[in-house]
Amino acid sequence: LIIEALAAESEERQLTAGRCLGELVRKMGDRVLGRIIPILVAGVKAPSVSTRQGVCLGMKEVLENISRQQLTDYMADVLPAVQTALCDEEPGVREAAGAAFSIMFRAGAGAGSAVDAVVPAMLEGLAQPSKYHE
Repeated sequence: LIIEALAAESEERQLTAGRCLGELVRKMGDRVLGRIIPILVAGVKAPSVSTRQGVCLGMKEVLENISRQQLTDYMADVLPAVQTALCDEEPGVREAAGAAFSIMFRAGAGAGSAVDAVVPAMLEGLAQPSKYHE
């Protein structure tokens, strides 16, 4: 239900769903993270642009409401999803992913591991011909 609200056309509904998800994570912590993270990670590959953008907004809210230790614990799952979304063909998805990445960067989880993992892959992607510029 929250994923549907995150993917809604209404920006107000998206923001409310994001805040709801963030609040749930803040109050329930590890009890819900194990279920929420896989749903968000899978959503990054959804065919719907609004779903991809919504799950990135949800990921941002989750990342804002977890501890540094929890971020470190889930970094291996979250980082590839954010990296995929940063390279999405849709600007709205990239922007939402950028907000999530910004939180990971500021948190500094894993001594810069977010930047160390994402930047080289993005630079490699720039060096290769893009399927979006055919």
